[in-house]
Amino acid sequence: MLMPLVFFQSKYLVFGAVTLVFAALVSWALAVPSSSARFLGVCLVGVGVLYMLCYRKSGERAFRQGKKLPLVSGLWVRLGKEGAQTLYLGIGVALVAIGFGLLTTALLSK
Repeated sequence: MLMPLVFFQSKYLVFGAVTLVFAALVSWALAVPSSSARFLGVCLVGVGVLYMLCYRKSGERAFRQGKKLPLVSGLWVRLGKEGAQTLYLGIGVALVAIGFGLLTTALLSK
């Protein structure tokens, strides 16, 4: 009976972490000058696509290594392997969204 509760808690934790990363990226993207927005947008889209392509391996590796760290091992155990993979996928989606936003503003500012 405890398993569904832990599952939902890990999903809320992942959602909160991805939301925090997205908010940080948005605040950073608002400070980018339009002259370099195109370059940074392409870079963010590229890194985001790589995150989305490798989210399973990266999430599993981060979960394995995170369980060994004494300060954050409880967080990774609570997240679980699937939660870590979802975290990496969400960060990739956020990077692609911010990258496309920067590309759009760079193209519209011309």
